[in-house]
Amino acid sequence: MEVIVKNAFVSDFSDRLVQTIAGLYTGEAGPVLQIRSVGGAMKRVAADATAFAHRSSEALIVSPAFMQPGATKTEKEKALEPWRQIAPFAKGAYINFFTELDEDLDSMYPKLTQERLAKVKRQYDPTNVFDQNFNIKP
Repeated sequence: MEVIVKNAFVSDFSDRLVQTIAGLYTGEAGPVLQIRSVGGAMKRVAADATAFAHRSSEALIVSPAFMQPGATKTEKEKALEPWRQIAPFAKGAYINFFTELDEDLDSMYPKLTQERLAKVKRQYDPTNVFDQNFNIKP
C-alpha cells in the first residue's frame, strides 16, 4: 500500500468548511480525514520561538490517500481531489505528516522561519551534509 498524505492548518473551522467536508461524503466511501484540534498550550509559545510557526491555528486537517503500489499519476491526482476542496480553507502545513519530499517548504515554514533555519544551517551544516529530508539550504 502506498500512502500520499496532505495536511494543512485552518485558523477558522467555519460552517462553510464543515459543509465542504460533509459534502465529500455522499453515500459512497469518502476520503479519510483526520481533524485535530490544536491550540491551548501550543498558542502560548511565540510563533518565532521554534521552527513550528503555525501556532494561531484552530485545527489541523490531515488527509491520507491510500493507493495500490505502482499507482499512476492520474490515479494519484484523482485520489487527491477531495483534498483540493479542503485546501482553500487552510494554510501552512505540518512537516512530519508529509510522505513526499517534493512538498513546498513555503507551506511548512513561513519566510522568517526559513531565514532563521537557513542561518542555523549555515552555522552547523554549511556543506549541506544533512540534505535527505525537507531540506533547508545553508
